[in-house]
Amino acid sequence: EDLSGVSDHYSSMRLSGTMIAQLPTDLRNASLRPTSHHYDSVISAFANATTSITSSAHENDNAKKNAPFIAQRWLQRMETLAFDPHSGVRPTVDSYFHVMEACAATATAIPNDKQCKAASLTQSIFDKLSANTNIYPTAREYRLMIRTWCESPGGRQKEAAYKAMGFWMIMARE
Repeated sequence: EDLSGVSDHYSSMRLSGTMIAQLPTDLRNASLRPTSHHYDSVISAFANATTSITSSAHENDNAKKNAPFIAQRWLQRMETLAFDPHSGVRPTVDSYFHVMEACAATATAIPNDKQCKAASLTQSIFDKLSANTNIYPTAREYRLMIRTWCESPGGRQKEAAYKAMGFWMIMARE
């Protein structure tokens, strides 16, 4: 698969038509199976790529815009694998935080982008984290949301101010 595709043991079996139940249990060494930590590392790498690329070249702008979506695809893959009790992969608070961080970084990495939806994208990931019944947002995620809404470009400062204040009030209450 391409770089943005999340290829692993399960997707390669799906593509080849092999059913998981048909494979012998010793076919793959369990120590080689990716864990949540491996997925978190890849997601973190895409978050870092968003914040570290300089804005001097046109290709870099595309890389900045695409990195959050690639990180989000990896998170979605983790969420899918979490349904399989044998996968050993579960999204963590760090998984969600790094995807949120990648989305939020596009607002500051690409200045003066009036169509920037970084705050909305970050909000959608935060909402997924909040909906998860096994893990809960920490102060770190609330601070990122407040900062993202405060730095939100695009001419919607009044809405952004109310959103930031709402997160502050929720954080202060909990």
